[in-house]
Amino acid sequence: MMSFSSGLYSVCLYLSTDKSSICLNLSDISIHDDQDTTIPETDNLLHDYRFFENEKLFTRVDTTPERTQTLPFLKNFKNPCWRELYKGNNPVTRCLPYFYQIGPPKCGTTDLFQRLIQHPQISDRIRKEIRWIDFRRFIGKEKQNLSVYLQQFYYAVHDDIWPQEKHGFHDVIFGDFSPDTIWNNLYYWSNNSTIFKSNAEVIHHLNPKTKILVSLRNPVNRTYSDYKHVTRNASARSFHEHVKRAIQEFNRACRNTVNLRRCIDLFPNAQLVYNFITNIHDQRTIYKVTRKFAGVGTVNTK
Repeated sequence: MMSFSSGLYSVCLYLSTDKSSICLNLSDISIHDDQDTTIPETDNLLHDYRFFENEKLFTRVDTTPERTQTLPFLKNFKNPCWRELYKGNNPVTRCLPYFYQIGPPKCGTTDLFQRLIQHPQISDRIRKEIRWIDFRRFIGKEKQNLSVYLQQFYYAVHDDIWPQEKHGFHDVIFGDFSPDTIWNNLYYWSNNSTIFKSNAEVIHHLNPKTKILVSLRNPVNRTYSDYKHVTRNASARSFHEHVKRAIQEFNRACRNTVNLRRCIDLFPNAQLVYNFITNIHDQRTIYKVTRKFAGVGTVNTK
């Protein structure tokens, strides 16, 4: 059995089968943020007045995700979507992710992302690692409201979720592929939130029925792989020092912090799937398991 925990400046894994554990200092992780973050302005949301005729629409108070009221998800959408009024009488469709992909670095999350978005029932109109819940919303106070997060999925909703329907049912879904969400509570804690203790609780508050895809790997192999990824001049000595610091961080900060167990406490087993990768060939099996978990068909490519 593997457990996963995150300290203020570290990521920790514990493998109970051989009593091994390992931590990785966040200060040793290079976070690359070079993706195009361009999204449409909110005023460009799709309005279809004919479809909303004779329908009572929801008025959402645009606040932080922690303070967002219960959202009225529509029964004819597989993805968690609702209709609300925007700027007075403008009706719009809004959606949250159907699932969240989480896990430490170097656990095959990018490969799984690339496989999943090839499925015709999973929108590919999204970016990997938008990192809004765990990071971006804390950059500026004006960016904390939920509408900014929802706008990240503009193309998924209006190119795939909205137009694709069969017999009145919209069966296309999309996910939030931000693996850091599970362990990077650093910004959340530094903003002194008094409502929840972790990103997992924020996700649960927005949608208690959210599905969680957990990618894991042997902690020693994962740490060495990540070390090679972030270290330009690798050596046995530097890796030894790297591991020593990680173990010190585990002893100092990891043991009693919020970790994967919080997700297990919040979400029932039926909403969690664990992908444990040992080699690259596992990804084909993992893709099949994940596809079944997401409730999509057997078509592999678009």
